[in-house]
Amino acid sequence: PGRGVWQLVLPMCHIGGFQVMMRSLLNENVFVLYSRYQPTRVLNDALTYKVTHISVVDKILSDLIEHDNDKIISQYSCILLGGAALNDKTIRKALRAKAKVFASYGMTETSSMIACAPISRGFDGGLRLLPGYQTRIMRPDNKGVGLLHVMGPGIFKGYLNARASLSADGWFVTGDRAVVDRDGFLFVFERTEDLIISGGENIYPAEVREALLQVPGVSDACVFGTADETWGYRPVAFIQADYSSEAIAHDHEVLGLSEKDTGIHAATCAQEYARMIHKYLEPRMSHLHHPKHIMVVDAFPRTAIGKTDVQALKQLYDRRIDIKSVSLYRVKQPFKTPVKTSQRVVENRESFFVELQDWAGRTGIAECVSFATNWYLPETIEEDYTVVKERIASIIMDERYLHPREVSRSLATFPSLAAYPMAKAAVEPAFWDLYGKIVGKPLCELIGGDAARKTVSGGVVIGIMEDDATVAAVDRAVAAGYTRVKIKISPESALEKVQRIRKKYSELSIFLDANQSFTEEHLDILHKFDALDITCIEEPLDPKYVPIQGEMSLLERLSLLQETLQTPICLDESVVTAQDMEHAMSLANLRCYAVKIAKFGGVQPALDFCAWARDKGIRVWMGGMFDTGVSKRLHAAFETLSWVDLSGDISDYHEYFEYDCAFPPLIMDKGSLHLNEEGYEAGLGCVLNKPYLEKCKLEVTHIVK
Repeated sequence: PGRGVWQLVLPMCHIGGFQVMMRSLLNENVFVLYSRYQPTRVLNDALTYKVTHISVVDKILSDLIEHDNDKIISQYSCILLGGAALNDKTIRKALRAKAKVFASYGMTETSSMIACAPISRGFDGGLRLLPGYQTRIMRPDNKGVGLLHVMGPGIFKGYLNARASLSADGWFVTGDRAVVDRDGFLFVFERTEDLIISGGENIYPAEVREALLQVPGVSDACVFGTADETWGYRPVAFIQADYSSEAIAHDHEVLGLSEKDTGIHAATCAQEYARMIHKYLEPRMSHLHHPKHIMVVDAFPRTAIGKTDVQALKQLYDRRIDIKSVSLYRVKQPFKTPVKTSQRVVENRESFFVELQDWAGRTGIAECVSFATNWYLPETIEEDYTVVKERIASIIMDERYLHPREVSRSLATFPSLAAYPMAKAAVEPAFWDLYGKIVGKPLCELIGGDAARKTVSGGVVIGIMEDDATVAAVDRAVAAGYTRVKIKISPESALEKVQRIRKKYSELSIFLDANQSFTEEHLDILHKFDALDITCIEEPLDPKYVPIQGEMSLLERLSLLQETLQTPICLDESVVTAQDMEHAMSLANLRCYAVKIAKFGGVQPALDFCAWARDKGIRVWMGGMFDTGVSKRLHAAFETLSWVDLSGDISDYHEYFEYDCAFPPLIMDKGSLHLNEEGYEAGLGCVLNKPYLEKCKLEVTHIVK
């Protein structure tokens, strides 16, 4: 009595924490109580208070080892470990740290621990019962493993308002499977309710978990059963992993394996790492035991006591994105009026739409906005349709994702797709739309925008016309409530029409889009725009022109022009590759960019760029691609981001087409778009208008897993 000091780091609302206090009171010894668990504080206090005992779960033990720079952990007389099956990787670390760890078994109904044993090298899991406790094994199999019943002084009397799990003769039915060997050692396995019966065969999650813990990079694993059409139930695994090169190399060394032995190496995304693990397990595990799905996370959700929150993982699994079919709708729509730019006259818009359907029948949609020819970017609609149909569809149906942000990173692991960002962007946004429907949230909230914002302002794009027709088009836009217009211009007719518009509308925000039609020979015209308070001029310079100063890159020419021009130059076509982007952003005076999500390969890469641009002080706004309500709504969601402060190319579908490919059709209200109308509150806020797609279809493809 009176000897020893406990640290109480487990919550006292759980039996493990409560019993630390009770042991201390009954033994009349000091204990140190924490309102909040911090590993470094716990280790420092162990020295200060000469602590001898601490009760932990695996996560806490792992944390203490990780933060123990001064080898304090070896000074404890007893580290009592419980709460879950032992994690071999943590145990090996503890043994190397010379920690005196005791494995324990118990539960709330047994007043915590009823059996324990010190862990040493070669420890096989056998535990000794505390004095006064008895066990019996009911319905043992041929290995002696059966249902564990216990009796003793710490067993509870029963549940409040429920029948106690007691046998007719008074033994407590634990719900665990166990065996007692001839020397009296108790070996406890998993709970019978966790048993997975697949194709009539018993699968014990602990065995699958043990195999997963041998994989380099895996620090913890959780295995449970899920319904399967063929086998009734199949195991599913979540793994907590660090798949960086340092972690993988360290685990290879600890396990005495080489990369050649396992095929496991550093991965760039969770899906790539999961693919490696599946391949690793194939020769080492039967098909039934092999997890149907392996989901990789950086850290497990934890309960207040630090145990893995299995229910939270099961909920996460239920919200997974698991694609069962991909449908492609390729269409050709005539413009109401041919659109003229400095490069060409466009009479029709060919595009295609992607519809994903998941395991629960929910759908997500996206639009491919590449063009029929490569006048804008190297990709064409024909190439992208083929890439999505023949490559991307099979990839995404073979993967599982926990969040749409994982999709672009996963697709980036396939080198053959590197040249097709617009093909990837025809698919990746559909995952965001689908996930919004899974979790019941609008797209703007998923991407970090202002979820309370109900409308975003738009802007009309006006093609090259005669001066009077251009002014008339602006008149119609202003009358409709737009406060921003973008005017396509060429050197021959730009100045006078813009002067007329500015004189008539002094407060109107005017964007100019030159589509690379000017050269350094037109500097006098470009400089005169400075007097007209133009918001920005998009891509003024012809990339094929060689200026009198000699050959230089287009971006360097734009930077040189910006030095003499007050009107901000906005980049678009001049940036095709990641190298172009890196070069552009190294030029300090080019501070404006028209973001077109398709060019980046999807929502997440575009979000990453916008966040990076914000940090660099670069102004961004959402550009258009003569697109439909599907793509426009995607860009509209980005306008809810706090750092996107200019109106984008978001206009009524009537500006281009007789009908919208989306339902509800995108109709502006006084120059603004209402996001996620009633009945379409989740995801993108629209569905495909399939009757109209049927009328203008070129090709339809359905791909089913």
